[in-house]
Amino acid sequence: MRRSINFNKNIGIAIAVAFFIVIILALCIRVVDTGEVAVVTRFGAIIGSQGEGLHLKTPLDEYHSIRVTQDQVEDIYYTATRDTQSIDQTIVTQVIVDPTKCEELYRKFKGNHIDGIVKPVLYDGFKSATASFTLEDAIAKRDELSTKMLGNVKATLEQYGIVIVSVEIKDVQIPEDYRRAVEEKKVAEQIRAKAETEKQTAIIKAEQELEVKKLEAEANKVVTESLTAEILQKMYLDKWDGKLPLYMAGEGDSMGLMLPVGQQPQQQAAPPAQARVSAPEEDENG
Repeated sequence: MRRSINFNKNIGIAIAVAFFIVIILALCIRVVDTGEVAVVTRFGAIIGSQGEGLHLKTPLDEYHSIRVTQDQVEDIYYTATRDTQSIDQTIVTQVIVDPTKCEELYRKFKGNHIDGIVKPVLYDGFKSATASFTLEDAIAKRDELSTKMLGNVKATLEQYGIVIVSVEIKDVQIPEDYRRAVEEKKVAEQIRAKAETEKQTAIIKAEQELEVKKLEAEANKVVTESLTAEILQKMYLDKWDGKLPLYMAGEGDSMGLMLPVGQQPQQQAAPPAQARVSAPEEDENG
């Protein structure tokens, strides 16, 4: 009976020791994930940094992870253009933290460098870049604006060990009144382009018609100049059916008038006979 009690007591002690060892190991082992650097502090003071993998530490050490792979910062920036138009831009920025600067970065921003320095610098740089563009250019020249934004923030953030990989303007929201003005301008340009096209078409058509008339006139001139008496006679003979026209002579006073057959000469009324007045015969007897 006593042996049984002692055995159970030993088992309890072994379990307690094992549990204590597990706790100690949990407190003394730390895994740093891939793409991260852990800044190690002890009693609030930075004592070093550790890269990815399994590390042994004292229970008093604390690990603060900082991502050193490419990270994406997306935010909406409310800025104004050179022509004092408000513009809302959704901008995506790709950043990378220099692993050798993690301790300094943690010392300054306690692991909150994205909100502490990255976003404020981006806002100032984007605001400055947008202010040098008109609203129309900010929309039409996004690549140029993105390049200018990148140039404005690159040097400043590199001082903190943050490298800007790229800046992309994902979306742009413009004022509603300006949007309507742009749409009206597009409609006006379309109408003007259509009218210009119709005008050019009419001009081309008129020029073509004029050219045709010139060619016809030149052709008629060549034909007219080439006609001689012999050619005209030949043309007449080519069209003649070989029959001579028939004529008839009128009678009476119309003997001198020759008319083609099929036409009736106008009958001239004969002058009325003059009445012959004879003297009364004398009576033979006197």
